[in-house]
Amino acid sequence: MDINFWIGAVAIPAVLLIGNSIVRRAGFGMAQSACADVALMFTAFDAAVLLQLDDFRKRIPFHDFAVNISGIFTLNLIVCIFFWFLLVRAERALDEHHRGTTTGYPYLAVGTSLLLPAIMAFSNFAPFVYRG
Repeated sequence: MDINFWIGAVAIPAVLLIGNSIVRRAGFGMAQSACADVALMFTAFDAAVLLQLDDFRKRIPFHDFAVNISGIFTLNLIVCIFFWFLLVRAERALDEHHRGTTTGYPYLAVGTSLLLPAIMAFSNFAPFVYRG
């Protein structure tokens, strides 16, 4: 087992996730945002894949995905950054709802917070589990 692979694949995204939580709470007094934090973690994972293409390519069982790994994870990176932006906005809407500054229930913000992390998880894990 190659330790550099696991550092790039798991440790760096996990450290970013924990660091983001600490900065949000201690540094800026902001509420935790699990969904936006998950998006940040997947963005870091996509960047790690792009930086270590050969290491990750060996772990993808489906040949067509392995050949196109850079395109797949470049697209994942762009989508995850966009989803992060949407999740931060959803977090703001949920926070305003909890403070009572808006009327009605924020169905769109709740739906966004539930759906987008699931899409990111699927798009990041599918190349590693799909066998063809």
